[in-house]
Amino acid sequence: MNTIELNSEKLYIGLGSNIDYSRWESFSINARIDELNKPQGLVYFEVDSLKMAADLTQKFIKEYRLGSSNWTGGIVLNSSLEFVANVSYNGRVWDSVDWRIAKEIELC
Repeated sequence: MNTIELNSEKLYIGLGSNIDYSRWESFSINARIDELNKPQGLVYFEVDSLKMAADLTQKFIKEYRLGSSNWTGGIVLNSSLEFVANVSYNGRVWDSVDWRIAKEIELC
């Protein structure tokens, strides 16, 4: 696991979802309305730490009842809009968006 030190730098987490069109036909009218009321695309929130980003990710997923098939968020950027980390659907934090080479970042 990697450990990351951040110097009180502003961080931003992108959280969002997409409609799961593969299941659209099986949805009831109410389920379709619920799906359409979920945030589409990414919305960025300022966070103080990677731990806060991971916690906010889990709250967002729970609030909007997102499944892994329609979850699209998790990218953490700094104030220069440079990649810092990626928060996965399960709340773990990684040093890359490429799962094949990503190493988990230990949260302190």
